[in-house]
Amino acid sequence: MGLRLLLDATIPTATVGRLLATHGHDVAGLNQEPALDGLDDEAVLELATRDASVLVTGNTADYPRILREWASLGRSHAGVILLHGGDPTAPEIVLRCIDLWIERRPKQENWIDFVALADVGAGAGGRRPVRQEV
Repeated sequence: MGLRLLLDATIPTATVGRLLATHGHDVAGLNQEPALDGLDDEAVLELATRDASVLVTGNTADYPRILREWASLGRSHAGVILLHGGDPTAPEIVLRCIDLWIERRPKQENWIDFVALADVGAGAGGRRPVRQEV
């Protein structure tokens, strides 16, 4: 059984999402739902949390700050995978980076309040994933 994942608007659901779904994950994407277009980042994290989905995003500019704020307020989330260092729209590389983390944390409940930093730039090189404390 795969994980529930919510792809941020910058992650193409048609390619990355489809690949993740073929690996058994339950994938939703913001770019699939016109009603969700324009949600601010905190609202996206709230949506992922409400749906018990791990948020996958390439937005490393805003989410670390939001996650620190949530932690300081004692707010919980369903997990986040931050993609950095490369092209978050490259399906095979993104899939490999996400799969590295899912192998280490295969159960949905293992993701609660966990933030993973996935190095997309190293995705083709096979480097191990790293965890970032926020």
